Amino acid sequence: MKFNEQHTVENYIIKFIKDKLGYEYIKPEEFAKLRDLESEYIVKPLLVQAIGKLNSNASEDEIANVIREVKKIDTNEGFLKALRDGINLKNYATGKMQDYKLLDFENPENNHWL
Repeated sequence: MKFNEQHTVENYIIKFIKDKLGYEYIKPEEFAKLRDLESEYIVKPLLVQAIGKLNSNASEDEIANVIREVKKIDTNEGFLKALRDGINLKNYATGKMQDYKLLDFENPENNHWL
């Protein structure tokens, strides 16, 4: 076994978050394929899936609008608020404001931890 950071630290952390916390681990080369830009912090295909799953009545346009609003968030506090409260947008079908969830606190198994 080589003596490097991957073998002395990283592999143990990866095993812990997979086995104990239930996170999915994606190798860096596979993860890079999911993002449009290397500096992109949002994994759009996975976020589209999550928003669709947590907001079953959301259309593709509504999901795109939620993602647009998430991309506008520029502070930790703003992002935490969005995770807690969702994204509040006008539903064009009903004309009413609607909260779109980013996390399901009531049924945590519905969330995809990556």
